[in-house]
Amino acid sequence: MRTFEINDEILGDLELDAESSVLNGSIEKAGKVIGIVSEVDLTKQSTIDRAVDTTKAVFSKLEELVPALSLYAGENIPEEIKAASGLSAEQIADLLELKVFGSDGRVSDETTYTFYFGNEELLDDVLIEVSGSLEKGPKGCEIG
Repeated sequence: MRTFEINDEILGDLELDAESSVLNGSIEKAGKVIGIVSEVDLTKQSTIDRAVDTTKAVFSKLEELVPALSLYAGENIPEEIKAASGLSAEQIADLLELKVFGSDGRVSDETTYTFYFGNEELLDDVLIEVSGSLEKGPKGCEIG
């Protein structure tokens, strides 16, 4: 496997995996380590730059994004999970923890993101995927 290191002053060390065309890393925010995964097109430097720039843009707004996106996830979680937990969407949102951030550097029209939230006690090993863009806000929620 061929990998390349990218060092960014804000995001730290990122690893570009040439086989899977994925930029990986992690960043510590508010005492939590958040994984970073961004798909890129290795034939175009612009996609790598866009992935780094998107991640920086999103992480600069992380403190305001996470509460809104975790509430969006709590509101869009399947009713059977809400019913089984006996919790409201707001209570579920308070329990969710941001685990991984993803982006697709190949998308050029918006600053897109995907956040993965979870809570082992509430959802076992299941993650809730919330996708959207900085320009338009959240647009999708899936349980995976």
